[in-house]
Amino acid sequence: MIDTIETEMAVLARSLELLRRRGRIHREMDRAGYLLLRTLEETGPLPISQLADRVGLDASTVTRQVAALEGDGFAERRVDPADRRCCLVQPSDRGRRLMGEVQRQRRERFEELLSGWSDADRADLARLLARLNRSINVPAHEGDAAEAIRGRVDAR
Repeated sequence: MIDTIETEMAVLARSLELLRRRGRIHREMDRAGYLLLRTLEETGPLPISQLADRVGLDASTVTRQVAALEGDGFAERRVDPADRRCCLVQPSDRGRRLMGEVQRQRRERFEELLSGWSDADRADLARLLARLNRSINVPAHEGDAAEAIRGRVDAR
């Protein structure tokens, strides 16, 4: 069973990349930027360190991604009124509009792909994907807990 899962995950990764290349989605906004803006839309403005924790990346990587978003006019930084030494990142109005458009296009694409699926199958897929993502995305700041979770996953 694990062999089948491993193979299907490899096929899924390739298929998602092919869909990305063929589509109009992400032409103006890359996946990394989209995920950062979605996170900020969900949480509200955050310092880079907290944003990095939320997406499971190191702060230097998120700093570069935020700089690219700022350069494209999709995000902006402002001084944190609670701690003037810190900056908060938030989507710009332009970033929100484009993120919404990307989200709409992605939803349409998945609606087409899953058009023959029952509501129960869609619910199962959503639940299992969320569970898989929780297993994969162990935040770096959890330290020993992350290692314990990885150990449980490897043992299966």
